[in-house]
Amino acid sequence: MEAEVREILREALAKVEMLSRLPKTARRRTVAGDKAYDTKGFVAGVRALGFTPHVAPNTKDINAERRSRIDAIKDDARADAVAFNLAELRRHRQLTQVELAERLERAQALISAMETADDNLLSTVRSVVESMGGRLELVAVFDDERIAIATR
Repeated sequence: MEAEVREILREALAKVEMLSRLPKTARRRTVAGDKAYDTKGFVAGVRALGFTPHVAPNTKDINAERRSRIDAIKDDARADAVAFNLAELRRHRQLTQVELAERLERAQALISAMETADDNLLSTVRSVVESMGGRLELVAVFDDERIAIATR
């Protein structure tokens, strides 16, 4: 058992070492691990490197206080979810405003206006996403469930 624990810790330290060699980025990155990585050292190490750790909780001998901390971390992780505005989505899909305008059969100036608008119609967002080859999904998120909402 002790040898197994040592091997798990060695593996976790090796993972932190590998992550430390990656170049820094402007956006926060995530790293995932199974319950063997649910240790203070691993989580603190990857956070110090600018990563958001997502590890399966080691539920063995879990108490109410730890369960509460896990739930708080999950809530924080939801808040860290990546959300793109239309300009970021276009750039992520490696399109210029001119290329998107051609796909939508609109003027480039209209694309610029959409990207800087404080609020766009759902139909506008759907058209942009579909012109990029995607499908828009709208989901209402509650504490206990997620409900898909029809967009057509």
